[in-house]
Amino acid sequence: MCTVRFWFYMVDSRSMGILKVYVIEESGLNILVWSVIGNKRTRWMYGYVPISSHSPFKVAFEADLSGDEDIFIALDDISFTPECVSGGPVRAQPSPCDADQFSCIYTLQCVPLSGKCNGQEDCVDGSDEMDCSLKPSPQPCGEKEFQCSADKCLPSLLLCDGVPDCHFNEDESGCSNKSCSNGALTCTSSDSCIPAHKRCDGFVDCMDFQLDESTCSECPISYCQNGGTCVVEKNGPMCR
Repeated sequence: MCTVRFWFYMVDSRSMGILKVYVIEESGLNILVWSVIGNKRTRWMYGYVPISSHSPFKVAFEADLSGDEDIFIALDDISFTPECVSGGPVRAQPSPCDADQFSCIYTLQCVPLSGKCNGQEDCVDGSDEMDCSLKPSPQPCGEKEFQCSADKCLPSLLLCDGVPDCHFNEDESGCSNKSCSNGALTCTSSDSCIPAHKRCDGFVDCMDFQLDESTCSECPISYCQNGGTCVVEKNGPMCR
């Protein structure tokens, strides 16, 4: 598979800066394929991003400093694997390492196999610690919650409310253009408004994470940022 490889350096003590990698399709569509938020380790880090496209493309890097002049992000030694040129798989070469050694993926280096996934980088490129399960996978969100790409769970009531709550604004992506008022909720899948009297009535009217039955007994954090004060009523939280 075609892979772009690079080294990056970030000085960001407050973890606000974001380094992003985009694939720009021939049509002009920008697709976010990789990102990293902040970096506590003040040294050069190795990054690699698999890329798949059926048409000519470009790769773009973006450094988002969040308006903080103290954040520093640098890139070096950007390269592509041979598959990116040939457009197909490259014949695998025999490993130069012994059976009890791990062959580093992107550098000609052999390290003890016992060092694979032990929490310490032995390969210069850090590939002996890639694709390792160092901690249990986070539990999925509930059926009435939306999961952000950063493993954050949101009450589905906050979907498409005009206020981005996920770090990358996923909760406001692909929303319907329909405008609802008087406490009605926008249901993107049916492109309709769920009237206030149908909220929290025990029947699911919108299949988008059951948002009309979400968070019925309390005011979610960040609710009513478009105006008003959150008040819990018979039909759930309302902005008054």
